[in-house]
Amino acid sequence: MIMCNSKRSVAHILQSDYKEPPRVIKCVDMLEPLSCFSRRIVLPKTDKSVRAVGDHLAMNIILENAVNNACRHGDQRRKISLVGVKQGDYVVIQVANVLPPRVHFGVLFSIKMAAMHGCYNFDSRPFIGNVQELLLSRAVDREMPTEKFLSEGKGVKIIKDIAKKFGYGVDMRASGRIAAFRLVLPSATHRGIKNNNSAKMTPTPGSQHWARKPKSLKIACVEDSPMIIKLYERILLKRYFAEGSIVVGRCIEELERIAERITDGGFHGCILDQNLVYGERCVLGTSIVKQCRRMGYDGLVIMRSANTEPEDIEKYIEAGADSVIGKHVNVKEIYATFVNEFVKKFPECSPASITSQTNRFQQNVKLHEVKSSSGYSANHTRRNVRCATSPRHLLSNSHTSTSKRARLRR
Repeated sequence: MIMCNSKRSVAHILQSDYKEPPRVIKCVDMLEPLSCFSRRIVLPKTDKSVRAVGDHLAMNIILENAVNNACRHGDQRRKISLVGVKQGDYVVIQVANVLPPRVHFGVLFSIKMAAMHGCYNFDSRPFIGNVQELLLSRAVDREMPTEKFLSEGKGVKIIKDIAKKFGYGVDMRASGRIAAFRLVLPSATHRGIKNNNSAKMTPTPGSQHWARKPKSLKIACVEDSPMIIKLYERILLKRYFAEGSIVVGRCIEELERIAERITDGGFHGCILDQNLVYGERCVLGTSIVKQCRRMGYDGLVIMRSANTEPEDIEKYIEAGADSVIGKHVNVKEIYATFVNEFVKKFPECSPASITSQTNRFQQNVKLHEVKSSSGYSANHTRRNVRCATSPRHLLSNSHTSTSKRARLRR
């Protein structure tokens, strides 16, 4: 999920000098994050072997627009179908929804694929699956309109402009009360591109242990976008990170004493958005990082931002961040990046040591809380908790040096 789909982002990829090498992307990796747009979205089981070739940013912006339009303009009482299949030499992604009563149209727009990608005839191809079942569906609940969660720059014009530039086929038409948007991309097998040609990071030695055993690490995510918060809660934390992981930032009140909360919370790491905007007020992620480091937090810190130019990355690292990822990075890549960077920073750490030591130090935290209620000062308790829950203390054979503890207590 891109979620930096603003006018500036669209203008960026439509510039004449924007050129990124095509990537091989699994269809399921594109579709799963889109299901966070609404609880009305139905995502059938997708074949994991279906892979398309194209520009990752362009494809995601097109699909986000299509799903957003279905959520905004479709029948709010009916579900939305999101599916991707391989048809011959092409990968077809379809967003289908039920039109509101008394709304009818035929072909809204249809743009053929560029000649270099082949020829896909929308007129002779029926909709994918039994879309008529949507007429019988009932939405789980009524929810806030999606447009309140999304940034500016949406619309059919964006879909058309991006499709024309990259040579993708797009089609929007209705049959009866069913409307369907289809995006057609070249298949990876048709283009003869193997999966290892896609942009993949090199695994750090030891990270394979974490890949085989997720849900060992406890993290904190700080984010202001309601849609990305949904993505974190419903997919990232639920699938990859340990119980007790949190997402904060829904309102500016949640950011009060956030540095102290991260430092004292026993989190192995955190993912911070750089620009946390609340009306006319803005909180910088780099400011939160600096506060955490001053308070003695030594966990992994990853900044997530749409601004990833070299000078921006240098600014984040100087503030105390360990790594930087862009807004276009999908959920699986976020976890892979986190694991890689965590293993680099704590090479002696393993899932087994984390699991066994976390419980012991949680008991230690409770003990300090009891001592605090029995007369110990709040500062004394906070410092001890901070030492007990530091990631370097969650190792079976690791102890903090005397000088390190002295620095933490200052």
